Amino acid sequence: MPAPKFLSVVIPLRGNHPLLDRCLAALVHGECGDDVEIIVATPTVEEVSKLRLSAGFRVIGAPLGRGACLSAGVREARGEWVLVLHADTVLSDGWRMVIRTFMETHADKDVAGYFRFRHDSPSFQSRCIETFVALRCALLALPYGDQGLLIRKAFYDRIGGYRSDFPIMEDVDIIRRIGRGRLRCLDVAAVTSAERYARGYARRVLRNLRCLALYFGGMHPAHIVKHYERA
Repeated sequence: MPAPKFLSVVIPLRGNHPLLDRCLAALVHGECGDDVEIIVATPTVEEVSKLRLSAGFRVIGAPLGRGACLSAGVREARGEWVLVLHADTVLSDGWRMVIRTFMETHADKDVAGYFRFRHDSPSFQSRCIETFVALRCALLALPYGDQGLLIRKAFYDRIGGYRSDFPIMEDVDIIRRIGRGRLRCLDVAAVTSAERYARGYARRVLRNLRCLALYFGGMHPAHIVKHYERA
């Protein structure tokens, strides 16, 4: 049986994401030791494995849909703690020390952590998005998946984990089950690609707000995803 790990980093991936290298480089430069494993969960396992077998991480097959993909990835994790990270997100320097301190301080507690949101663009619009996200987290305790999620595996299992039938909104769903009082913002920036805003910042923000409103209005994410992809 493989030895247990201190931390499992789970990265959901759809296709061969061009920014995955940057995400992994930040983890490697953070001096991941033998007590850290990196798992890439993807429906396109053959394609990714051919390109990156030498990178020193595991690639596992997963169903389509973010909830199902994440559920499969975390299920394979051997760490006491799990860090979920998007493929287009890069952690800033010092992440490992901050995370290790958090895990040691909260070793037996049902808490979860997320990171400060930051765009990799210097634009004014990006600064506005960052401010909006900070306010959303402070007022609503609602970080999104691109801010990462650090959670103890036992706590994750106890609250039911990611919903495999949620193609989107899986991040909002699990954050609500974690609860405001058990969320902590970690002093590390999660630098996310601004490429997804290439079709317009306002367009993207309005689409996200619409999906959020539909979710809180009771619509199942299996139906919300149609609005998300159409917008």
